[in-house]
Amino acid sequence: MIKKISLVLVSVIFIAGLFVLVSFAGLKNQSKKCRNFIVLLDEQMSFVDSARVVNQVYAQFDSLPGQQLGLISLENIEAFIQQLHFVRQSDVYLTVDGDIVASITQRNPIARIINNYNESFYVDHEGKFMKTSPYYTARVPVVAGYIETRFSSLIDLYDEQNSNQEKSVVILQDLLFLLDHISEDPFLKAWIDQIYITRSGEFEMIPKNGSHTIEFGRLDHMEEKFEKLILFYQNGLSQKGWNHYQRVNLKFKNQIVCSK
Repeated sequence: MIKKISLVLVSVIFIAGLFVLVSFAGLKNQSKKCRNFIVLLDEQMSFVDSARVVNQVYAQFDSLPGQQLGLISLENIEAFIQQLHFVRQSDVYLTVDGDIVASITQRNPIARIINNYNESFYVDHEGKFMKTSPYYTARVPVVAGYIETRFSSLIDLYDEQNSNQEKSVVILQDLLFLLDHISEDPFLKAWIDQIYITRSGEFEMIPKNGSHTIEFGRLDHMEEKFEKLILFYQNGLSQKGWNHYQRVNLKFKNQIVCSK
């Protein structure tokens, strides 16, 4: 019995001592000064460089190096970086050396939209709009035509509530499905350069060489239409020549109608 009590006391003393050590280390860390502020950007895109992110953070929170760590809110810095329009995810943490590190994943645009008001902006793979950058231009299809939707950072095209919104938003939802399919096919991703939305809400596409217009129509039978198009390229147009037709119509079932 005495042995058990002794073991319990030893355990309690050990835990208490450990708690004191952790608390002491925490207090010591709080009094330490920030050594560096480091921004790590993923290499996928280059909408901004790390130096500009550092400058934006310093403009909001003052220069971090030299500040006492206990007076710096990592949560506030992370929230500030998260709201920058090119940021998909941010993670701000402290290293044992006293460096504050911001690890940033940039958003991934899948198309550049030019609407009826001559606003130019990207839509990313999550269905959200993002501003263009003066430092980097993404190599994605350009979408133009009858697009009434204005730029807004609040729009989420994958939000189910958008199904009850104006027709122009619903058309852009269809556009996302079309772009997703194109991006998953290596040939189509490399070949389709422009997408045009007609007044009636149908899609037309222009390939990289600009030799003809593909009349795609709406999204019904989408996979079948693309299969027809690829077979036509392989067995028809490759023999006739890329400039032989001006328009390639995929809207009719089981056939392709071409015109010069």
